[in-house]
Amino acid sequence: MVRYIKDKTGRFDTRPYYEPEELDSECEKIITDLMTAKFGGMKLPIPTDALTVLIEQDVENLDIYADLSSLGDSVEGVTDFFSGKKPKVRISDSLSGASNLENRFRTTLTHEYGHVKFHNYLFSMEKSFSLFPDANEQKTHHCKRDTIVNASRADWMEWQAGYVCGSILMPHTRIKNAVIDFRSQRSSSLDLALGETNTHTLINQIASTFRVSEEAAKIRLLKLTYITDQKDSVPLLK
Repeated sequence: MVRYIKDKTGRFDTRPYYEPEELDSECEKIITDLMTAKFGGMKLPIPTDALTVLIEQDVENLDIYADLSSLGDSVEGVTDFFSGKKPKVRISDSLSGASNLENRFRTTLTHEYGHVKFHNYLFSMEKSFSLFPDANEQKTHHCKRDTIVNASRADWMEWQAGYVCGSILMPHTRIKNAVIDFRSQRSSSLDLALGETNTHTLINQIASTFRVSEEAAKIRLLKLTYITDQKDSVPLLK
């Protein structure tokens, strides 16, 4: 159950605090329910069409061909929040129009969904707010490309949205089973530290299975402690 703590960023008096396990559980239920209701059951990788349906359920408008060039090259997604109505999401046309950038398109979609699903209610009593500045000089919060999946915990909104991104695209139960299968074909005591050949192979397999970048797969495996960043540490299966 979500609890509230002091918001040290100053955006709000208090802010929601989620344990990673809580986000994993909630996100797996969200994507499983959607796939069951709309696509005949769960399948991997999660279809990109399913991700757009997921976000469209909770927004006023989803624009996947937005011109965000004025916000800088590293900005590929924007969520606008409004008091009393659903938010709007804009995704850069540089992603949606490039087949070789589909993985980034998918992670950006699910990152913005994290803001929509877990942060929209925070602005229900606030004036119109955007994660990026506009002509009305609204409050701003920048979502840079390099923090889409791995923001610092100090920036709790970005960290939560990034964690949701990984949890939607790589549901905990599914990725756990993939790691178990990988280990069963090798050794239960396999050293899965960064830099090891087996670790690189696992990261590649996860990236391919879930249609994400190798970086996103690596970060998800690290956060779940299925791989480690130190040699001779024992990864945990939980």
